[in-house]
Amino acid sequence: MHNVYDKQFSYDHLMDQFHNTDTKINGLQLFYDNRDKVLSWFNYDTLITIALYHFIDQLAYEIQEFPHNSDRYILDMLYRKAETYLAFMKGVQYYEQFLLINNLIHDDVLIIWRHTLLGFRDRCINDFHEQKSLQYTITTALLTMPDESLIPFFYDIALSSEPDIAISAIVGLALFRKKFANWKKLYKGDSDYDAMITVASSFDIQDYDYHNPPHNMYILFLYIRTSEIFVSNVSEVLPLINTVLHAIPENHILYMRSIEAIESMLYRLKHREFNHFTSDDIMNLISVFNTLPLEIVQNIVQYWNIPIMDFIYTVQRVIQEKQINLDDCSNIATLLCTAEFD
Repeated sequence: MHNVYDKQFSYDHLMDQFHNTDTKINGLQLFYDNRDKVLSWFNYDTLITIALYHFIDQLAYEIQEFPHNSDRYILDMLYRKAETYLAFMKGVQYYEQFLLINNLIHDDVLIIWRHTLLGFRDRCINDFHEQKSLQYTITTALLTMPDESLIPFFYDIALSSEPDIAISAIVGLALFRKKFANWKKLYKGDSDYDAMITVASSFDIQDYDYHNPPHNMYILFLYIRTSEIFVSNVSEVLPLINTVLHAIPENHILYMRSIEAIESMLYRLKHREFNHFTSDDIMNLISVFNTLPLEIVQNIVQYWNIPIMDFIYTVQRVIQEKQINLDDCSNIATLLCTAEFD
């Protein structure tokens, strides 16, 4: 991952200025006023940048609302998020000291994950047991720090957690499948779930077949969870993404988590990869975009470094070539229509 010291940046004592403001709302205003500087510092990592965009959008709304609605909880939460990004900008050593006196929040775990900060592994394990709301994200971070010493931790989680976290832990066990001997104890007597355990215990993660996945929601989530963390090319998993969106029940926790994983992967799509998409890749992407909520699709397309007209022309070409009939209310039809009027 990126080394923070590789990037030249004029810090300008922003952290000191932030803490020297007389009120938290003024500190948040200072952060908001310097948002472009903060965003430019983190622009090497898509997922951190997306989290920052969401934070800044929330900040903009709350700054306007605070004079009329000074919710102390929201104010403290936003202030703590701002502290995380500013502390990390000041350097890893400062950030380590900062976390010694502060509880982890989601944004901390994201930074630990994206930078593979091995020094925080034990801290993540401890906080996993103390902060239920962070368990899923902490498991993600630990999957990027593979070490045999994590096998007992992943095993305990796989036995006792909700399916989204349990299957995430099973991904961790699959990384060491030949050194883990208790696979049979993970069976639950549910044929679909047990089939997922069999896959995890029998096949190397690198050999998962993302192009012809079975319609078993537990195996599908095992695959989507693995691909979210370990697969670099979106084109490899578009058939899987398409299957997941149509095969996992929308009211299931695994569907919600799958949407998060799919967003994460689609945000990371690069222009050069898109340029090598086949017509089948584009057809899968059209199907995926027509299934996702329109707001998510619009946010992804706006974030891409893919020129919007390149995307539109490519989609139009494939629609004509494959003679695809679009519903007038489909997300792709909406994008095409919007582009025509821009």
